[in-house]
Amino acid sequence: MKKQKPNWVVITIVAIVFTMLGVVAAVLQQRTIINCWKPALTFGVLALVVGFLWRGSLSRWLRISVPLVAAIAGAAMTWSAELCLFYTTNYCFSRPSTAIDYEARVTRKYSQQRYRYVGRRGTRRVPYTAYCIDVQMPQGRVKTFSLTASQYVKARKGQKLPATIEQGLFGIPVVKNITLPGQKAKNTDN
Repeated sequence: MKKQKPNWVVITIVAIVFTMLGVVAAVLQQRTIINCWKPALTFGVLALVVGFLWRGSLSRWLRISVPLVAAIAGAAMTWSAELCLFYTTNYCFSRPSTAIDYEARVTRKYSQQRYRYVGRRGTRRVPYTAYCIDVQMPQGRVKTFSLTASQYVKARKGQKLPATIEQGLFGIPVVKNITLPGQKAKNTDN
């Protein structure tokens, strides 16, 4: 029997799509007031089971000869899709009737030296400064928000930031609107 080469085009497209789903989940997790490990662990266990069950089909479709690699790939794809679906559904279908206005408090203001890769092949590391604040949310949760340099200058420790919080579809609170330092308050009255 002739050994097939992996289908790299399909593998690349699948990797890009499911990476984008993971990024959407990470962005919406920042707007959700829950410990991130709870959904990650819950859906991770479910994804391992689904990946194990999919291993035969995935190894044929992606032409991967090792079923364990196909099972891990299936688990990773399922996990990112489940998290994206969970956070998107919870955020987009939140209940406006449960909206409360909350005064979030800035607990910490800091800057970090981070690196990005630039150049034609992304081989050169260039440092840049990222400005962040930690904000105290209901139930003692702390969320980190990135700021521009001008917003960072206007931020103060202990400052109160107006926020609108709604109950998500699954009962997990989401931050629908927060006015960061240096931003004009959004008018939510219709």
